[in-house]
Amino acid sequence: SSGDSLLAEYINRNNNNGLFYAFEWTSGSIKVVDNKDNTIEVSIHMDGNGMIPYFSTEIPGKETFYIPAVYVMPYEGSVDEGSNIFKNWFFDCKVVPTLRDNPAEPFTQIDIQMSAEDAAAANIDSMKYEYGWWSGVGFGSGLGNPYESSWVMFADGLDSPNWTYSDLVARGEELDSYGLNLTMYILLHDSTDYEGNPTDQYGELNSLTHPEWFSHELSHGNKLVDLGNEAAVDFVKTKLSGFFNNTHADTWRTDFQPIVAMSNQKNRHDAMGSDVQYWATVGFGEVLDHLYETVDGFRYECCDGGGKSKDLYIATKAVVINVEDSANYLSMRAAFYDSSYVIHPAQLQIPCNTDSFNPDNETYFFPVIPEPVVDEGETYDFYSAVQDMGFRTTIMGVPHWAPWSGQVKADYYKKYCDMYELKVRPLVREAELYHILPRPDGVNWDGMMYADPDSENEIKGLVFLFKPSEQTSDTYNVVLDGLYEETVYQLTFEDRPEQNCTATGAELMTNGINVEIKYVGSELIWITEVE
Repeated sequence: SSGDSLLAEYINRNNNNGLFYAFEWTSGSIKVVDNKDNTIEVSIHMDGNGMIPYFSTEIPGKETFYIPAVYVMPYEGSVDEGSNIFKNWFFDCKVVPTLRDNPAEPFTQIDIQMSAEDAAAANIDSMKYEYGWWSGVGFGSGLGNPYESSWVMFADGLDSPNWTYSDLVARGEELDSYGLNLTMYILLHDSTDYEGNPTDQYGELNSLTHPEWFSHELSHGNKLVDLGNEAAVDFVKTKLSGFFNNTHADTWRTDFQPIVAMSNQKNRHDAMGSDVQYWATVGFGEVLDHLYETVDGFRYECCDGGGKSKDLYIATKAVVINVEDSANYLSMRAAFYDSSYVIHPAQLQIPCNTDSFNPDNETYFFPVIPEPVVDEGETYDFYSAVQDMGFRTTIMGVPHWAPWSGQVKADYYKKYCDMYELKVRPLVREAELYHILPRPDGVNWDGMMYADPDSENEIKGLVFLFKPSEQTSDTYNVVLDGLYEETVYQLTFEDRPEQNCTATGAELMTNGINVEIKYVGSELIWITEVE
């Protein structure tokens, strides 16, 4: 699924019954052989690495081998029906209580590009310090990665060249006073200077002081912490726990391979062994479990290269996981479409660069839209239509906005944060999700649907529809799913009330409805019961 590490397989016969297999770990493989005689063979493997194809490890006396969970689930009906059964069970039984037990989760989030007061006024839940905040220099600076993963503040509460610890604490207190969550981007990398060389000047987590704590594996030119080393695990647990408790920060966001796949160190794993990623996964889980136990309200947010660690093991530890990392809303919609077959949508964070759907930004905007059109006396202005299409993409799962230009459309954030809180988030958490249109391709109609006909809320379902180009028909027959056949439903269009209608569930799921979107645009169709 979109280049990530999902380890799951649906095998469906004629769309009326099937089998689901999944592996709850960060590495491995599922192999399926169709014998062409109405039988199949499925094998699930703990794979090795590029040099050693098989997995092997040694367990010292009195140590524990953590056996990854394997799921086998027969189901009746379509892939969507099987998918919803599994995801609903996983949400109820496996996700962290931080997410499951808090109806205000998942949070809407934006990078810190507005004041806390303005973010609270826009009804945003969380603000995030993005990559490079510790150095004051991010991507594209031409200076390498200054102070990459400098733990000077994280580890020892000292000042860095670009920050004071007291300022960070004050920012955390300020966001806390507005009821805002603070997310901190903290890497498990070597500490380096402006020339990209390892340095021991910014905290103990560096390869000069502790060469045995680091893999030879590199990310952005920096060595990665090897969490197969138990002393490194203990250091990270202690220092991060103190950091989050002292700064009013709530959420840890990781990136760039916090779990190494290769290492030349021998610790719990062999040097260059096939068990490196296994023990690094165990160590990472130990860190997260400790933080959930010792930091009140702790949340873990997984990026890891934009969804490379989008697997069921991480889904047991993370509140949210980045769906992918292009920051473009069309690509995000396609990745969400794929990933939502396995990962619950309340865990799929959609981190969009809002410039990609802001026509004022010529650098990042996509796609090129037509000039306003007057058709039968009605003006079609695509300026707002495309921005709505982008924001509606983000609220399909977990919204995360990061305008790379710094241009903030506060009115749009307010509109969609309110909508998400009052109408959409309950569906994302509780409803079943149906892939009722084809996978997004940037040309043809695409869309998905939430359905929760048993909900105690007024809204029983929501259809997201997108028409991203003029190269397809203005009318599409949308067949719904997940409703009760005998119930009469009211369909209310957010933008086009002239298309409002009523129909039975049977009619909607058999004949569907014809929806018209001229030129380029999107639509939200709210589903309620007719009294």
